[in-house]
Amino acid sequence: MTYIALEEAFIIPELAARQPGTPPLIRVSDRYAEQWGRGLGDIEEHRLPDMDAHGIDIQVLSPSAPGIQADTDAPTAVDNARFANDFLARTIARHPTRFRGFAALPLQDPAAAAAASTRATAPCGSRHRCNGCRRSTSEATSRSPRVEYWPRRPCTPPC
Repeated sequence: MTYIALEEAFIIPELAARQPGTPPLIRVSDRYAEQWGRGLGDIEEHRLPDMDAHGIDIQVLSPSAPGIQADTDAPTAVDNARFANDFLARTIARHPTRFRGFAALPLQDPAAAAAASTRATAPCGSRHRCNGCRRSTSEATSRSPRVEYWPRRPCTPPC
């Protein structure tokens, strides 16, 4: 049996540095915050061994808060979504049997969000879709999520 963990949060420290700071909603110790940040921001050193220790075969990665929704300026959101999606594509390409991902969509610009969704799932090469990304349109279109999925085959990002 294959165990798949869905919507597993991750952070990109470089992206977080580009975005406005947000005050924490929950008070935690500095030690806990440091461990949490290190675990969410590192794939190879922390996440993969943790997956192995708990019998998780595949994680579907999802950008964590504040994410692209923190950007109030549409061009910034578009740029940050591309940055996040390129990072995600490279991560999946390095570990194609262990990770899949949800693309970040800059909903501040609907046309750019549609383009980002298409790019995240576009053909990369002649006969396959790129990186097994899934796109969720729940925030953009309805209250019930509609998720589209294409089987992943390895490719070289960014596509």
